[in-house]
Amino acid sequence: MTSPAGRGLVLSGGGLRGTFTAGALAYLFDQDGFYPEIVTGTSIGSWCGGTIAQARTPDEFQQAARGLRMAMSTIAQPGVAVSPRPWVTQLTTTHAGSDMKRIFMSGMVTPPPPDPTMDTDVLADQTSDHTSAGDVLALLGHLVTHPHLRKESPQHDSSLMLLDPIEAAWRGRTPNSPLAPIDQEAVRRPGLELRLTVTALGDSCIRYVDQHGAVVEADGVTPAPGAPSPGVIEGMLASASVPALFAPRAIGDDVYVDGGIVQNIPLTPAIDAGAQEVIAVLAEERLCPPPDRDYATTDLLSVAYRAQSYVAFFDQQRRDLAAGAATGIPTTVIEPIVDVVGAFDPDERRMTINWEYGWMRAAAARATATPDDRVAAEQAADRVTIGRARLAWFDGGAAASSEGLSESVESARRLVTDNLAVLHSLGLPLPPGELRDQVPV
Repeated sequence: MTSPAGRGLVLSGGGLRGTFTAGALAYLFDQDGFYPEIVTGTSIGSWCGGTIAQARTPDEFQQAARGLRMAMSTIAQPGVAVSPRPWVTQLTTTHAGSDMKRIFMSGMVTPPPPDPTMDTDVLADQTSDHTSAGDVLALLGHLVTHPHLRKESPQHDSSLMLLDPIEAAWRGRTPNSPLAPIDQEAVRRPGLELRLTVTALGDSCIRYVDQHGAVVEADGVTPAPGAPSPGVIEGMLASASVPALFAPRAIGDDVYVDGGIVQNIPLTPAIDAGAQEVIAVLAEERLCPPPDRDYATTDLLSVAYRAQSYVAFFDQQRRDLAAGAATGIPTTVIEPIVDVVGAFDPDERRMTINWEYGWMRAAAARATATPDDRVAAEQAADRVTIGRARLAWFDGGAAASSEGLSESVESARRLVTDNLAVLHSLGLPLPPGELRDQVPV
């Protein structure tokens, strides 16, 4: 053990679905009084974890949560956090650029959730453009199968995008950036243990970057070969370096990529660091989504995508949680059931809905009196979010010519108002913003 018994906060990966995490943290710090002594994070969870690891007092944690909300609302804006490599920019007007944009867009936008109270879904056809091979694996498949992409992309580049903008902001080199610098000296202060997951490509194992900025082995204590100490910022960058999308990070004697490759829910390092009570905030649901097609007859890329990006990934999440459960340490899991935001979805309205969803789900997990009340509150939060997500699609012009549009819009509105009333009846607070004005008096 490297820390006295304390509260552990575990933050999973999930790209911009981390807006859910940021909302949950706002509730935990502002309303629940849960201030951790141990923080672990993977990928976007490392970005959140490194940010809140600067805090020690309640005021500092609450300020960190407000900073996270600001960061999440701007992080997807062009040039704020990431930028394309020059050769990618040059492909804009080419067939290769068109392919790349289409592939990215299909993975960025999450289909609208179905209305559980309607037999016919007027938004069902909105899924057709967004469900096919929409992540990095699918993009790699296109790089292999499209000769013009291979021809126009330099062989020496190891990624499509760069993390240079967010690194510059975190290091305080971008005065006008909406992203606040990371104070690595504040992270080093006594009182909080930090573990950011990174995957070593050379030694093929999980390692962590701790609050001192040192790379340590899976036990959280033993220095990695060469005792590298790149700093917390470098750990945050490495932990989110999705292979092919962002370049691997050379640190010490190895090269590192996204920690979610091996451990998306870093519960074990929190317990190893001494946590006696844990809250795990997941950016995406722990269970694998059901198949959306017949995999006995579909194409090979779809099979590979399902196997690696779904079956293997979600089984890993199950094992991450099971390893913690085996210790008997009390663990509260806060997770989304409704998929609102894609991993790389830049839509500000959907990100706001997801932030407020995280807030409501955290309230359901922490402020309900009985298990039955928690189930009722979680279902109400889900349905409020479904209604709001669908209304966002309707407001954007989706299904504008559908015969059942008016009925579907009214149903979405009822989902919101009726289930806000359920949350109110359970005595749960609502997130700051427009939802508080919609509660029936």
